[in-house]
Amino acid sequence: MTALQFFLCTALPVTGMCYALIGALKLPLVERLKIDEAKVGGLLSAFGIMFGPVILAAGFLSDSLGRHPPFPRPPVRPIGSFRGLPQKANY
Repeated sequence: MTALQFFLCTALPVTGMCYALIGALKLPLVERLKIDEAKVGGLLSAFGIMFGPVILAAGFLSDSLGRHPPFPRPPVRPIGSFRGLPQKANY
């Protein structure tokens, strides 16, 4: 796994957790700062717009470093679990 693949595989879940955290804090933030929800929505959209250049930079970086397969080996465990799942009586 290259450094770029590691970065992208870790950045996606962290970004999702940031969105979930901001979404959970949205209503308490409105009450505490005494601002309307439209302004908090603007803050959330600014957070989302910030990731556009990051995605573009990751695309240019991956093109300059060359293409690599996303997985060095086939995912054996998920394939085995999907094949064995119909043989189980219950989950």
